[in-house]
Amino acid sequence: MKKTTLNFYRSKQLISVSAAVIFLSVGLILLLGLAADSRASNNSSSLLFFPLVYSDSRLAPVPSIVASIPLEGARCPKDMSFNSFSGDLYITNEDSDNVSIIRDQSFLRNISTGNRPIHVESDPNSSKVYVSHLWSGISILEGDSISAHIPQYGESYNITTNSVNNYTYVTDLYRPITIIQDSTKVKDLFVPDFNGQTIVWQLASDFDRLTGLTYFASWQYGAMTVVEGTEVTDQYSFHGEGASDMIVDSHRRLIVVANARAQAESNTLNNISIVDLNTKGVTAIFSAKYSSHIDFDPVTGYVYVTNPSDDTVTVLQGKMEVATYQTGKKPWDVAVDPITGYAYVTNAEEHSVSVFKDGVPVTTIDLPEDKGFEPWKVTIDEESGRVYVLDRSSIDKPSYREKQVVECRKPWVHILE
Repeated sequence: MKKTTLNFYRSKQLISVSAAVIFLSVGLILLLGLAADSRASNNSSSLLFFPLVYSDSRLAPVPSIVASIPLEGARCPKDMSFNSFSGDLYITNEDSDNVSIIRDQSFLRNISTGNRPIHVESDPNSSKVYVSHLWSGISILEGDSISAHIPQYGESYNITTNSVNNYTYVTDLYRPITIIQDSTKVKDLFVPDFNGQTIVWQLASDFDRLTGLTYFASWQYGAMTVVEGTEVTDQYSFHGEGASDMIVDSHRRLIVVANARAQAESNTLNNISIVDLNTKGVTAIFSAKYSSHIDFDPVTGYVYVTNPSDDTVTVLQGKMEVATYQTGKKPWDVAVDPITGYAYVTNAEEHSVSVFKDGVPVTTIDLPEDKGFEPWKVTIDEESGRVYVLDRSSIDKPSYREKQVVECRKPWVHILE
């Protein structure tokens, strides 16, 4: 899952900083960094949060909807990713076994990639795009064609492309992590047992932009596995269950994990785990029944965690809960624009997007009523600031056997600028 990184080269936007201000700002940041580092081992929440650079784009107005694009021949989309090299948006369609491509605000075409495409991740350093399938391995796309295919070990799932070491890591719902370099499988890395338990279902992963280490949080047993290159170098508990998403804040030396197995009945499981990378100590947050997705503003340090169970978003800074705000129904995904600071939250059961900035709600954007009804994923083109909202448009319906089945309807992509 793509996480936001600072990009100070957005086209048609000017960074208003004089040479004198830069000099003074760098000096201030260095002084603050030294002071913060001296306290980091005791309490990472004491870190001060100052913008790395002042930009007029932080005063930008909230984007509005400029286009809504139907995805013809696509059923039950699952994930999407924007590739900054090709300028294409890729969407995995789990039920139709294909990937949709949006180019220049228009539907380009669908590519048949394999059986049940799940996740998609763009390489930040090239035009390559990696697609995982539950039942047919990993496809590598470039532009609008498949350039390579890697057979599955079991059931391929989450993808992290590490731009520091240029490895792509694909977790498996069985045990190994498939490690890919460019278009070639390097190895299947089998994760060691943790506290006597076999580790499977590593659905959440991210990497440290400072050290190049990649982190994997398990669904069960609370295991955080650390991989350097192609080998496991450490394992410890993040004190959580059902890790569904995570981010690594390299600057502030924190990992934040969204836990989807926290249960309201017992109130004993935390929905958020905050790991101090300096000490491996964990701060548990109890702000909702369970959490789903997570992203953060690298400039201010605000972290946004969606809580579908409670119709809320929890805002964190450092190791502290700033506030938990009510949103629309079933807030699911979240993406932060690191240039403007806007955080976009999809409300899956209200057909709207909640917008936050600097840790507080700003507004709600209603999506067109006749163009879908379940906003599922959101991602951002950091170069242009364009926001893409994937409207999954599928519903759960009871079958004659009283089991839940999914009815897929035509999906849409809404574009905000």
